[in-house]
Amino acid sequence: MANFQYPKTKDIEIPQEIVGKWQKIADLIAQIINVPTGLIMKVEPPYIEVFRSSRTKGNPYKVGDREHLAGLYCEEVITTQKELLVPDARESQRWKDNPDIELGMVSYLGFPLEWPDGEVFGTICVLDSQKNEYSGLYRELMEQFKENVEAHLKLVYQKKEVERERDRTKKYLEAAGHIVLVLDERGNVIQMNRRGSQLLGYEREEILGKNWIENFVPELWKQKIRDAFEKMMFGEREKEERYEAPVITRDGNEKTISWHHTAIKNGEDKIIGVLSSGNDITERKKAEEKLKQSLQENKILLREVQHRVKNSLSMVLSLMRLQSGRTRDTKTKEFIETLQKRVKSISDLYAQLYQSGTSPEKVKLDRYLQKVVDNLKAYSPKVEVTSEIVSLTVAFETALSLGLIVNELVTNAYKYGFPGKKEGHISVKLEKRGKKIQLVVEDNGAGLSSDFDLESSSGMGLHLVKMQVEQHEGSFDIRSDGKTRCVVSIRMK
Repeated sequence: MANFQYPKTKDIEIPQEIVGKWQKIADLIAQIINVPTGLIMKVEPPYIEVFRSSRTKGNPYKVGDREHLAGLYCEEVITTQKELLVPDARESQRWKDNPDIELGMVSYLGFPLEWPDGEVFGTICVLDSQKNEYSGLYRELMEQFKENVEAHLKLVYQKKEVERERDRTKKYLEAAGHIVLVLDERGNVIQMNRRGSQLLGYEREEILGKNWIENFVPELWKQKIRDAFEKMMFGEREKEERYEAPVITRDGNEKTISWHHTAIKNGEDKIIGVLSSGNDITERKKAEEKLKQSLQENKILLREVQHRVKNSLSMVLSLMRLQSGRTRDTKTKEFIETLQKRVKSISDLYAQLYQSGTSPEKVKLDRYLQKVVDNLKAYSPKVEVTSEIVSLTVAFETALSLGLIVNELVTNAYKYGFPGKKEGHISVKLEKRGKKIQLVVEDNGAGLSSDFDLESSSGMGLHLVKMQVEQHEGSFDIRSDGKTRCVVSIRMK
């Protein structure tokens, strides 16, 4: 790493909106692969820094931690710009002295992250405290999340380029002088400053005495400018501010000018002419058009990201179904099917965003959660599932968390409330209470065991629910008194 160069784009700040999405990605890869640690790392030579770290049990890394680039797993990924898989560093001559072993992390799977211009950003990786071969399914999943993060980097990079172009245009406009033009009652030029003559490409003497409208206004604009001039001369309008109109230069090109017009009066209060001052806003108009085009391109790119994520998750689901069909072990099959439901709830949200073409800050929660509930009804035809979900529009992160929570609570109700797929009823109710959203999942199944304790529960499903609730500063409670009732309350965003 001695010859490693600072990234040219290191001055680009990652927006908090995307930081939040990356935190979700770090959390999800750790949860789905079932390892203590999921990380997104950023290179800050001669260091590498933990940019996002999964909020999972047993993760020793904290956001902001940094280490010298010396003998780390991520250093190998960065220098080779290739995937790195280390099943067990203790069994590897190359990695047995790796500093991460001191933190108990003995296995590693990582991929490089790049800016659109090819400069390195860092890595996305997972680490485990035990030997882990990381199946092809997990490696494919990591590849998809790598592409998602790099799609975000492309958005950030393009936005920065637009801002730089806008700043350059602003400096140009600030340096430009004003055009000063004086017309008599017939519209002939009786005065123009040097800035105006330079812009038109003439000597000032070549302009004076000529009719402004006939000689320096484009044909399509002549009647409109003539009408405006006559209204001012007749006193119908004494001032005109920020009036944009084009002029023709000596070489036949058009320049867009932002004008301020004021009527000139003589001592008898009679209007005898017009004083105009103007700024050349041609470059600004071009920049505005370019900005509009860039914003449109960013919208298209965002939809492409949504489409790519949707397709990636669909492929992961297909791989899971294939693996489930090939597996004979009951526990393994059940574990894969549980993962399928979690990934399906996330996939449905991206599919809804893509189909609607709306902003990630405007998710129709009732439509999304109803889809999650409908997908779960196939678990047992004997159990009736009803839902009462109020119509709400929420942010992407809120919808995603509630989708995962509904998936886990309804799945648990099926699994533990109705063993042997007995008949019964599950209800899902969601309503808005002030600035909070309350979700109630209730069933008339077998109920909780007498020694059940939510705080000490070690189930992955309930752990995932508690983690989602904590992220939204909410509350979670389970009670069983004839019916099992799960109540979740989170802040609305």
